[in-house]
Amino acid sequence: MSSLTALDPEHTLDPERIGVVLIDDDAMALTCLESYFTAAEDIHVLLATRHADQMLEFLESNRVNVLITDVHMESMDGVEMAREVLRVSPSTGVILLTTVDTDDSLIQGLSAGASGFLLKSASAHEILSAVRTVHSGAKVVTPMSTARLIDYVLASAHAEDGSVTLSKRERDVLHMLCEGASNRRIASQLSISEATVKSHVSVLF
Repeated sequence: MSSLTALDPEHTLDPERIGVVLIDDDAMALTCLESYFTAAEDIHVLLATRHADQMLEFLESNRVNVLITDVHMESMDGVEMAREVLRVSPSTGVILLTTVDTDDSLIQGLSAGASGFLLKSASAHEILSAVRTVHSGAKVVTPMSTARLIDYVLASAHAEDGSVTLSKRERDVLHMLCEGASNRRIASQLSISEATVKSHVSVLF
């Protein structure tokens, strides 16, 4: 397999479909991942590559809705990748895939701006669903990591006496964020303004 899958007539930019770029330095994993999108009518793969520099060059001149990248690659790890992608293309949603679900990878990846964190063992259905979720403006985290993410944030909010400083409303916002809800959905569900939601999110971060 070549290291780069070039654009063809079927993969030209289509505003009605979600444009996705895939990157993984494992050729077999990349081929497998690309196959997940074959039957997806609302998503098209614009580029599948094993090289970070080719991906970044593509991003500079093409609109990409969602990028899916392996966390652990030799040329550039997923955390660094997320930061660089969002620098080049701030509107692109980044989904990180990992074979090892660790707290460090999860927290660092989300802190770098990634919108999704999934295991590479995730099914095709889960991957496609994650792409649609991230494209809608929400976030998605593998269910195995959600509870740990909540525990991490709550532990970080402990005062010296061991009490948790988050308010009930902040907890509500936190749980909905971990479920992948967008600011708009949170505002509607909790009957508050989006500006208030953003304020709560800032406190949580």
